[in-house]
Amino acid sequence: MYANERLQNCPHGEKPKCRKCPHICYDKNELKYVVKIMKSSGMKLGLNKLKSFFIKS
Repeated sequence: MYANERLQNCPHGEKPKCRKCPHICYDKNELKYVVKIMKSSGMKLGLNKLKSFFIKS
């Protein structure tokens, strides 16, 4: 898998967040794709947390 290979080859050991990392591991096209996925999944995760907060069973 592309992401696992890139993370294993990271020179920083414990990888910082990509936004703050001085050494970008991903190609530009892959980085744009990852950012798009993270934005949509982060929004869904946040909405699910709010939903579970208000609807406790």
